[in-house]
Amino acid sequence: MRRPLLMAGFVLLFTSTELTAQVLNWGSAFSPAWVHGNTNRTAINVAGTGVNCTVVASITGSGVFKQTSSFGGLTPTVSAATIVVPGSPSRLHTIVDLDNTSSYVTVRLTFSSYVRNVSFRIADIDKPGPTSTGHLDRATITGMMGPSVIIPSFSKYDAFTDPNFLTGSGNVATVNSSSGQADNALSDAIDQRGTITVDFGTSLINEIIIRYDNAPGADADPSQQDFAIGNVSFQLLTLPVSLISFSAAQAGNDVQLKWATAQENNSSHFAIERSNNASDWSAIGTVSARGNTNEKTDYTYADINPAKTTLFYRLKQFDQNGGFKYSSVARISNKELVAELVTYPNPFSTQVNISLHSAAVQQVTSTLTDITGRTVQADINQLSKGNNNYSMVVSQQLAAGIYWLRITDEQKNLIGQARLFKQ
Repeated sequence: MRRPLLMAGFVLLFTSTELTAQVLNWGSAFSPAWVHGNTNRTAINVAGTGVNCTVVASITGSGVFKQTSSFGGLTPTVSAATIVVPGSPSRLHTIVDLDNTSSYVTVRLTFSSYVRNVSFRIADIDKPGPTSTGHLDRATITGMMGPSVIIPSFSKYDAFTDPNFLTGSGNVATVNSSSGQADNALSDAIDQRGTITVDFGTSLINEIIIRYDNAPGADADPSQQDFAIGNVSFQLLTLPVSLISFSAAQAGNDVQLKWATAQENNSSHFAIERSNNASDWSAIGTVSARGNTNEKTDYTYADINPAKTTLFYRLKQFDQNGGFKYSSVARISNKELVAELVTYPNPFSTQVNISLHSAAVQQVTSTLTDITGRTVQADINQLSKGNNNYSMVVSQQLAAGIYWLRITDEQKNLIGQARLFKQ
C-alpha cells in the first residue's frame, strides 16, 4: 500500500539570501508593446530577471470586451487606459459587458518560475450609483504554488474618505452592495475609493488568478464594468536551493522518495540519508542537481528493499563550493512488519487486549504512557511470526484518562501505537 508521508506540499528552504524587488511594468515589459484588444501576451525576461510572465484575459459564460472612449479598439489595453492606478504610470485596463451574473472575467498571470513578495493594485471596484444595482463589482484574487492554492491579503488604498465603500474578507473584495452605500468611483488622481492593494507576502507563487464578476443582488443583465491592474511587484528567489516538497511512499518492497525544487543556484548534488531512529544517519545514495535554474525541477530516488521497519529519510544538499544544508525529515512505517494493531476494549478498565501481525519472530516492548509522556507501565512481549494476541494488565489504581500504547522493537523502532481511554 502506498502511503504518502511527511512534508509534501510545504515550502522548505535550505538557505536564504537577500531578495531583489522587480516590477512587471505593463508599458515596457512587452515587446512589441501591448496592442489594444490583446488577450494573450507573454513578457520575456521581465526586468532582466530571466523570468517570463504570460498574461491571459478571458470571459467565462457570455459577454464581450468593450472599448474605452478614447479610441476605437477593444480592451484589454495599456496605452489607452483611462483608469488611474496609484503608483503605476502604466496599467492594464479592461472593460467588459457581461450578459448575466453567472458570467465573469479572468485575468491570469503565469510566471515561468516561482516568485515571492508579489503585490499590485486593482482599481475601480464600484457600482453605478448609491442605490443602483446595475453592476456590483467583485474581485477574487488567488495565487498558485504549483497545485497548491495561496490566499493573499488585501487592503483598501483609501480607507478614510469612505470607509464603507468596499467590503470583503480573505481574497475577495466587493463594492458595498447596500442601498445608499458606495457609488461610482472616478478612479482618477483624487478618487481612489474603489482601489485595493493585493499582497501575497513571502509565499512562493507561480501564478495569479484575478476573477472579476458581480456580487449577489446585481441586475440579471449587468451594466458595463471597468477595472484596471497596476504594475506587479515581485521578488525573484536567489536561494542556492529552494525545496518545495519532499515525500516518502512505499512502493512494493521499496521506498520511493520524491522532492522538487523551485529554483537552484550553484547546486551540486543531493545525498540521500536514512536512519531507523532519526538520530544515527547513513548515506545511501546521491542524485545530481541541475546546478542553475529558475524552473521547477522534480527528483526521485528509490530505496530498494530496505529493512522492514520504521525508517527516516532526509536530503543533504551540496553547493558547488562544498557547502551543504539538510532538509526536513520524512518518516515511513513499513506496513509489512506490522500490518495492523488492534486494541480492545477501549475504553478499558484493568486490561488491554492487543492483537497484531508480525512478519518475523521478535521481541517487542509494549509501553503505556500518560498524556504528559510519563511511562506508567512497560511490558516485554515475545512475538511469533504471524498473528499474535496478548494482554496488558494494568493497576486498578491507574487514574482515569487518556493514555498512549506504544510498541517498539529491540532497536527501539516504533512499529505501532494506539490511543486508549482508561475508565
